[in-house]
Amino acid sequence: MRTRALLAALALGLAAADAAAQPSAPERFLNPIDGRTYISPDGWQPWEPQDGGVPDVAGRVRIEGVRLLCRQSRFEAEVGAVALARRVREVARHAREIFAAAGQSEVLVQVDTSAKRRRVRMVSRGDVARALLQRFYDRVRALPRLPVTRGKLSYQVHISVAP
Repeated sequence: MRTRALLAALALGLAAADAAAQPSAPERFLNPIDGRTYISPDGWQPWEPQDGGVPDVAGRVRIEGVRLLCRQSRFEAEVGAVALARRVREVARHAREIFAAAGQSEVLVQVDTSAKRRRVRMVSRGDVARALLQRFYDRVRALPRLPVTRGKLSYQVHISVAP
């Protein structure tokens, strides 16, 4: 699989199909977590790992998508698509357990991983209690660090809770 995009759609539901229809148009993503703008000169292109990707979380809590904030080839070389898909499934399981009682809301969690440290950051909107956000943060932070040996790899998981 070849792509130059910074975004890899691991879950159905991302609007990546629209971007793939115009691959020559530069695309910008303003990250609400770190305030940086990420640019994909060739446009965002969808991608799914060979094992079938990350299924939607059952019920009201869904994984809307996953965004890689560095080149996909770096993730594949350092971590592998299957390991990343497994990690997103773990995040989805925790989201389903914790946010089942939340009101209509969205949570965007970003994980920055390097050889020596991992940083978890989140933003949310809608009706979600701070205590639930803290519980979710603690669970994501407790997951084992992905095996990154050089530089920093960052990814985001977009979670939505239906009314």
